[in-house]
Amino acid sequence: MLDVAKPRRRTTKPLAQKRIPASPLLAALVIAVVISAFLSLTLGSEPIPLSATWDVVRARFTGSVGPDPVYDTIIWNLRAPRILMALIVGAGLAMAGATMQTLVRNPLADPYLLGISAGAGVGATLVIMFGVLASLGIWALSLGALIGAMVAGAAVFGVSMAQGGLTPLRLILTGVVMASAFSSVSSFLVFFSDDRDSVRSVLYWMLGSVAGSMWEQILPALIVVAVSAGILFALHSWLDALSSGPDVARALGVPVRASGSGSSRCRRCWSECSSQCPEESGSSA
Repeated sequence: MLDVAKPRRRTTKPLAQKRIPASPLLAALVIAVVISAFLSLTLGSEPIPLSATWDVVRARFTGSVGPDPVYDTIIWNLRAPRILMALIVGAGLAMAGATMQTLVRNPLADPYLLGISAGAGVGATLVIMFGVLASLGIWALSLGALIGAMVAGAAVFGVSMAQGGLTPLRLILTGVVMASAFSSVSSFLVFFSDDRDSVRSVLYWMLGSVAGSMWEQILPALIVVAVSAGILFALHSWLDALSSGPDVARALGVPVRASGSGSSRCRRCWSECSSQCPEESGSSA
């Protein structure tokens, strides 16, 4: 008999997904941000040449004043604070969005979805239209919006806990309802106002703008974002585990609070009672 060699099957290994290294990507993004920020200094209602912009920036970093006082005022006192504030706010929103999407396990989660932005709008409306916290000066609007956002977040958390515990679905549904409620409050305050300037200011604030940014506001915003980034970076392992679900996170040692404890206990008691009732009825028969 002839030995017929069996054809060997070619085993193909699955191709590993190629990932871009983090360090070169981060360096490229930083360079892109610096270039875009510098180019933004030249754009506006008054176009400024690149050479004049470079002269002003170089003079300011060396401790002197720019050669042209008009360009120096426009670039350093008006445009530079706005650009820096936009970068800081963008970094803070990116971190908040990533954290919220991880906790809720929903890639579409944002402050609008959970009612936080609507609560901030109520706080800002009270400050603009009724002069609440007016004694704080330039910090009144920021503090009022912060208090409103914290109240909205606490309300969403409290209602979710009262309904049986924190779950992604319950948190999102509660946030949508509370967002509608806070938005209604803001609309009610604006609708019954007779001050057109205040109404215009409220609508302008809700659209979002960094036009009123000043150098005095840069450092507090930077401190808040930096501290938040440090806290989130210290908890990054927990957040990575939570992104896979509470069961996986609990198995990895993350102190996840049992969600829905009240409702789960009720369901457990009901199932135990229902399972024992037929046994008792059968034994009594």
